[in-house]
Amino acid sequence: MKTKDIIEQPPIDVASNNPGSLANASTKCLTTTTTTIRPSEETPYGVQYLFDFGVSNIPSTTTTASNNAVVLPIATTVSVTENSGNKKISSNHEIAESTIGSVIWTSETEGYCTCPGINSHTTKDGNHDCMVYIDHVPTVYCLHSSCKSAVDAKNKELRKAFNESQMSEGSCKKKKLTPEQIRLIKERNEKNSIRLRAKNARCQILEDKWLYADICKDSPVAVQGNEENHWKLLLQMFPKGDVIWIGGLYDSGKSENTNSFKTKEDWLTYPIAPSPFICPATFKPRSYKRSNESIVARRFLVVESDELNRDQVGAIFKWLKNRVGLRLYAIVDTAGKSLHGWFEFPDAEELEHLKLVLPTFGCDPKLFTPSQPVRLPGALRDGKYQRLVYLSKEVAQ
Repeated sequence: MKTKDIIEQPPIDVASNNPGSLANASTKCLTTTTTTIRPSEETPYGVQYLFDFGVSNIPSTTTTASNNAVVLPIATTVSVTENSGNKKISSNHEIAESTIGSVIWTSETEGYCTCPGINSHTTKDGNHDCMVYIDHVPTVYCLHSSCKSAVDAKNKELRKAFNESQMSEGSCKKKKLTPEQIRLIKERNEKNSIRLRAKNARCQILEDKWLYADICKDSPVAVQGNEENHWKLLLQMFPKGDVIWIGGLYDSGKSENTNSFKTKEDWLTYPIAPSPFICPATFKPRSYKRSNESIVARRFLVVESDELNRDQVGAIFKWLKNRVGLRLYAIVDTAGKSLHGWFEFPDAEELEHLKLVLPTFGCDPKLFTPSQPVRLPGALRDGKYQRLVYLSKEVAQ
């Protein structure tokens, strides 16, 4: 699958502490079905290629160095905390959380946190607007600019905490950043610029609504009724012979959990939904761990939001389907507050962009984890069926 509408933007000049002028530069829209993306060999995000958000008059990022929402500092020397071993990683996480509060870690060195200047924000907050990085130069970064003074103060406090930790270990010394570290920080800046542009587009994208009632009405295949068998319809999306995990949240990691890993054909012999959860990826034969290491293929990208309600998240599904061009196979009503959209799995480059954009739109970043479980239609939840509300003809056929 190729992205049809991509916006080319100028690179961010981090070395001079000045992001490329998005306000004054003219953006060049590429509208060809055979777009070839060739990022800079020096930095993968050296030339920013963005999805066409499909909206007009997106506020641009500020071009001055005073806006913390774009430029992260690059120090020529800094006390660097080396991540060597699980104990050190845990220690680094503890230092960060003791300074900035609770962090939802998405990797060993970065995660989402609450902005230290959240009370000064002048626009609506999202759950994933503020991030902390603890590699190279420990940094708090927020998409808002009105909190700059609070963020700057917290960054000083964060770096001081890491330096003091190293001094207590007798290992504190100034280390000059390597060219590779500088390249990675530049790349991070450019990614954050994409996040900011996505945040500025969010309101207009959400205005192009696809309401829950319309999703049900627009389903290419009528799926009302017979809800206890909806799980079988979903399994038809997987190729023949795929090993699929279906189970409870903790049905993993023990030898007896091999019963949760069966081929599509074996699962379809069951009379009812075997368990309430399924994984959209497929696994090695004889697996017993629902882990990333056991995965053979990622078949689908499931998108959901705990922040947006059922009438709001449809706008994100609509954008992915119509603007990004991802094929939508199914939408599952989780019998709770959210919907799960099952899309074809994007290519590697699109996936990296979606990892930046979708959390900014309010979608759950956990679902980018290959082995993350999601709700299986046809299973009961608090006395109500998890069920399909949208199904493509390709699946039914």
